[in-house]
Amino acid sequence: MALPPLRDDLSIHQAPAATDGSPTWSLHDPTRSKFFRIDWATFLIISNWELGDPELICAAIQKHAPLDIVPDDIDKVIEFLAAQELIQCVSATDSARLTEAVDRQQQVWWKWLLHHYLFFRLPLFRPNDFLQHMLPAVEIFYSKAFRIITLIAFVMGLFGISRQWSEFSTTLVDTFTWDGLTSYMITLVLVKVLHEFGHAFTAKRYGCNVPTMGVAFLVMFPVAYTDVNDGWKLENRFHRLAIGAGGIAVELALASWALLMWSLLPEGNLRDSAFFIATTSIISSILINASPFLRFDGYFLLSDWLNVANLHNRAGALAKWRMREWLFDLGDMKPEVFSKERERFMTWFAFITWLYRLVLFLGIAVMVYEFFFKALGIILFVVELLWFIAFPVFKELKEWYLRWPEIRQRRRHIRSMIMLVILIIVGFLPLNFRINGQAVLEPVNSFTLYAPAPAQLMAELPPSGSELAAGDLLLKLQSPVLEQRELLTIAELTTVAWQRQAAALDMQMRPQLPLFEKQLAEVNSKLNGIRQEKKLLKPVAPFTGQLVDPMPDLRVGDWIQKDAAIATLIDPAHWQVETYLGESDISRIKQGDSALFYAETPGSDPLVLKVVNIDRDSSRVLQEPMLASVNGGSISVRPQKETLIPEQAIYRVVLSVENPETELVQVQRGQVMISGEAESVLGYYLTTALSVLIRESSW
Repeated sequence: MALPPLRDDLSIHQAPAATDGSPTWSLHDPTRSKFFRIDWATFLIISNWELGDPELICAAIQKHAPLDIVPDDIDKVIEFLAAQELIQCVSATDSARLTEAVDRQQQVWWKWLLHHYLFFRLPLFRPNDFLQHMLPAVEIFYSKAFRIITLIAFVMGLFGISRQWSEFSTTLVDTFTWDGLTSYMITLVLVKVLHEFGHAFTAKRYGCNVPTMGVAFLVMFPVAYTDVNDGWKLENRFHRLAIGAGGIAVELALASWALLMWSLLPEGNLRDSAFFIATTSIISSILINASPFLRFDGYFLLSDWLNVANLHNRAGALAKWRMREWLFDLGDMKPEVFSKERERFMTWFAFITWLYRLVLFLGIAVMVYEFFFKALGIILFVVELLWFIAFPVFKELKEWYLRWPEIRQRRRHIRSMIMLVILIIVGFLPLNFRINGQAVLEPVNSFTLYAPAPAQLMAELPPSGSELAAGDLLLKLQSPVLEQRELLTIAELTTVAWQRQAAALDMQMRPQLPLFEKQLAEVNSKLNGIRQEKKLLKPVAPFTGQLVDPMPDLRVGDWIQKDAAIATLIDPAHWQVETYLGESDISRIKQGDSALFYAETPGSDPLVLKVVNIDRDSSRVLQEPMLASVNGGSISVRPQKETLIPEQAIYRVVLSVENPETELVQVQRGQVMISGEAESVLGYYLTTALSVLIRESSW
């Protein structure tokens, strides 16, 4: 049997040894920029291809190598080459085979749209000549001296940040605005362009071809990409590791110098730019590029480090085999043989990757739902769930169904079925009695003293902890501003009163009498308001209580700015806890339910509580700033002028403190645990999903 001729443009390159120590080679298809890793036997068969006859090839190999090659092995190589379109098309049979391959690759329009809206590439230019021309200019960045200097800059930058950590962290929080996000997006684009040039220049240094650079769209979000597939022809895997790490190295170098600049520069645009570059480079490198669970830099680095090509597919096959053995003890052969340590690592790596992708695809499903108009968002949401989550699970279940006659003969399947039934029963059992939430411990009655205007303290403030009776004078202030406003208003009142009296007596001015009466009423109201403010300069206790939290270092004669909090009067005998719960939790509690409050203060004993009030309408404004996310709390809010708007529906719940064993003296944040109606784990998720569907079904 004559062998089909190979394509003339194919080439073979030495590759690193396999995990078992056997030699491997890379078969390069330059037309499609693909590389195929082949073993020693396949390499010898292709190397002797010009002999043209399977028998002659087998004889030649057995003569020069200790391998037992038979014609069936050559048939398998022919099948591989034909499937990958690596042989020449010289006959009608070959043409029919290629046509059939093209037909198999053709997708129906909805499958094509599904794959390409999630990810597609747009090549922009061919950088080979540019990279070759600029390579001498960037060679300095690969020098040992630059690496050492950058490491020093990184250490100095970290030291500078540690000395200014409060300012750095505050700046990070302050950038969570629309303007800040816009700056982050612009910085991210610039950093990612430099990231891709890091890959490209490193590949060029090792003699690789870089055919294209461009933009890839991941769920319609643009990210730069560089085609460095030519790196697979490199025999030294550390060179491939250098290419894979080139982008991350650029970002970390940028972050190092940016941290140093931020710690040294004065306030201004340059310092802000350094901050954005540093935080963007560090976050994107750690959270995106370094992740091995998607086909980003971290995946290829791990794959090259382990010397395991197609790591995801091979680890996934091993994990599926292991899972079936755990569940059914089928006795199947392993997909591949690795050492015990490598096998264990790859199995758990696959399990973690599946979990990571489950969370990621759920997040993408929610994102596409939110980003598109409702009808299209619902369609894409369902497609994401079905195609990327439900379909892989269905394929595995289908495999179990087809092998059910074999599975049912194994004893282990009985154990697995019993465990499944137990898990389902436990999942639906109402075992969760606790409803948790962040809460604030506060007195039932409190009265904060504020300065109604810029004022001077005329008498010493009672010391902190002082017991005051209802009606006692709390504070004595004097405000020249209010005194002056009162005198001016009295003078204005005298003038308007005289004008009104004159209009009542003068026939010519009488038509203006209603106007003067209106002005007189307005000035009287203004004067009354000023006198009410003056009363606040000498406030009295509205109830019997204790004075706490006085303004520090306040002395007689000191000036106090308007609206400054001077002290607070509380009723130390009666305390309450205020919390906010979501829709799924509010229906599980009722008045009279018991609860416990655990303060954030270390060493505090839990307080026994009782639910006394439950709001049936959701809170439009969060009344407790300590619980807001912008202040370190757990409730997501949207600041709007002076108010905090909750991002989700929350309901206010008030609980009374029942006979505290220790005296309570200050407001504290903590966690409340309410003993409410029991709920199952599966019931919780089903109820939550149903509530979301009902809420989002309104058009």
